[in-house]
Amino acid sequence: MKRTAERLEKVDAARQMLLKNVSTAVDRARKRFAGDLHDDALQKLTAVELQLQRVREPNGDSAALLSEAQSLLNETEEALRRLLFEVRPPALEVPGGFSETIRERIRMLRSLTGAEVEVELEVPDDLSYEFRSMLFRQMTEAIANIEKHAASTRVLVGLQVRDAGMYGRIEDNGRGFVVAERDRLPGHLGLLALNERALLAGGWNKIQSEPGLGTTVEFWIPLADSEV
Repeated sequence: MKRTAERLEKVDAARQMLLKNVSTAVDRARKRFAGDLHDDALQKLTAVELQLQRVREPNGDSAALLSEAQSLLNETEEALRRLLFEVRPPALEVPGGFSETIRERIRMLRSLTGAEVEVELEVPDDLSYEFRSMLFRQMTEAIANIEKHAASTRVLVGLQVRDAGMYGRIEDNGRGFVVAERDRLPGHLGLLALNERALLAGGWNKIQSEPGLGTTVEFWIPLADSEV
């Protein structure tokens, strides 16, 4: 009875930890979504409004101002499309659509940064939607950090079956950072989510980086109970 009670206490403690981590992750995701919306799309729309106001000035170059406003609107449209894509990519719900979804996200990465991207994908077709969604979040979290912070010219995105799980590797040759200081770096909350998501799924996540030497994100998530 004593041993049973001790095991139940450990299980309850683990459950409480799980609920706390999930709640924290959801809260971070909401804050990051709001931050991305404010720092990108909304600021561009504000800039467009200012440009249109200047068109009314008698000495303003209307053609140039309208051209710049149109360019900003195009950038805003692309930013919103990318944000909505990350929230709920349509092809992810289709069996076998995972690779298509990742390649579309990589197309956005190329368009935004101009980086050369090497892609190596080996993904089973019979993964459940929940598992595909988890893999997608894990990979796009790392890709988003490259877009925002790395300033890289070469990127490797790989995903394959390894040791009864899915092994992912996202590598860039960008500016890098000090891993020990990542919790204090502005805009790097996604790196915390990478670790939490992998651990909650029974796997692991590893980040290697040095200033000026790029960053490598690796993770492994077990395939048990992931098939349809």
